[in-house]
Amino acid sequence: MLAVVLLAEAPLIAGFALGGRSFTGSATAAKYVADSAQHELWADQMARHGRFLENLLTPERTPPGWLLNPLELALGLGERLTGLPYAVLNLGAELLVAPLLAVALVVLARRAGLRRPALPLLVALLAGSFQPLVLVARHLGLRGWSHLSGVGVDNSPPSAGTWLILPLAVLTLIFLAGPVRDDPTSGFRRAGVALGVETAVYPFVAPALWLTGAFYALLLTRRIGWRRVLPGLTWFTVLPLGPLLYYAVVLPAVDPEFERFSRLNYVPIFGLGGLLTSLGLGVATLLGLPRLLRGNEAQQVLGCTAVAVVVALYLPRHPDRSHILYLGPVLVIGAFAAWWPELRARPVGRRHVLAALAVAAALVSAPYYYRHRIEALRHRAAPAFLTAGDRAAFSWLARQHDGGVVLARTDMGPWVAARGRHRVIVGHYLWTHDWSDRTKEVDAVFGKDADPRPLISRFGVTWVVIDTERGTPGWARRISPARRFDSTVVLAARQLTR
Repeated sequence: MLAVVLLAEAPLIAGFALGGRSFTGSATAAKYVADSAQHELWADQMARHGRFLENLLTPERTPPGWLLNPLELALGLGERLTGLPYAVLNLGAELLVAPLLAVALVVLARRAGLRRPALPLLVALLAGSFQPLVLVARHLGLRGWSHLSGVGVDNSPPSAGTWLILPLAVLTLIFLAGPVRDDPTSGFRRAGVALGVETAVYPFVAPALWLTGAFYALLLTRRIGWRRVLPGLTWFTVLPLGPLLYYAVVLPAVDPEFERFSRLNYVPIFGLGGLLTSLGLGVATLLGLPRLLRGNEAQQVLGCTAVAVVVALYLPRHPDRSHILYLGPVLVIGAFAAWWPELRARPVGRRHVLAALAVAAALVSAPYYYRHRIEALRHRAAPAFLTAGDRAAFSWLARQHDGGVVLARTDMGPWVAARGRHRVIVGHYLWTHDWSDRTKEVDAVFGKDADPRPLISRFGVTWVVIDTERGTPGWARRISPARRFDSTVVLAARQLTR
């Protein structure tokens, strides 16, 4: 399993080896590079101000923000203390957490009855949704696949998220699945502590994990009664309640920018076909529910997790419900716990063929999404890689405390905000106001030589950043740059409006 995690991080390690500080630490599609820049901006501001104070990803001056995430704060402070780039610290944290993830998954799998869990856990870490098959069918022009479209999410561990998200979730389930005897309070209390830390770091999976504990508590009441279950369930509810209320209630009330972010960070509720596609091998866990709920504590918790994931996916206002699928490896362990003993006890037949086909279909997800990381390294271009001139220009901008707005290409805007500490016209699809319209306007300015003066006047642009290696717009060719950093030039906006 550690080999799988190292495989997951190999493109990032290779990116730093190839590009050094020019590599942004995000080898993936441009949309997700903007996500990386967003996190880097959060960490920088939290380390300097104790919160995400100013939304630099939009040109408007916005009310002071109140978002504070302990993990981003720690990474931001680490960056200031060590001088290491945010992305390097983040990668180091992921590698340090990898052994914890490996041990936690082994413990959960063995408690669920998988005595030799190597193969199930390998599949759990590599498998994803069936969405790539739907996309391939659509590309081939096959009809009747549109109603099956779900999300690929790029969430299989070789593509994302081995940080604290999955290990803390698995620890929560392990504590819930401890030996009950007559008093489950201790297990629920420890699970509540793990869930509290999980919620503070990454609140998206908290509803699914809490529902898991609630459903498991309902099962236990049939064995030992409500009076013995209620204290533990109370602890499990109260301990993560503070962080959950902070993100779900307090922040949207006091921080208009976060309210807007959380409202837009939304994926529509899936249809039945989309649900089955998105769950991948989790469908087998649902089919095996009767077996799991008749099993031991760990198997019952895995069954409750499967039900909780489905319920959470259908909560009306759950922010970006696709993030719940980070729990996919847990669902795969549940599928193996439900069906592996029966398949091993039977002679090879139709069920084995069906199981092999399902596993093969789910395993397509890993290489399908992993290829984006390889392609980003192969091209070695913006926005995954920055030139030395880009980095020098951003450093210079960060020292200009003018509170101005920068006009830059749409894929460079996020990094101008994160590292140049200036507001940009286009920064992030969830934080930039009127993102779609402004993206078209900025793309026209840099790609079609549209007149930049209306944008400069409307948003009070102070500086214009141009990477000449990617071409110089016609309107900028006769302007003397205010500063030149290798192939990157910074123009004073007033030169264009005279």
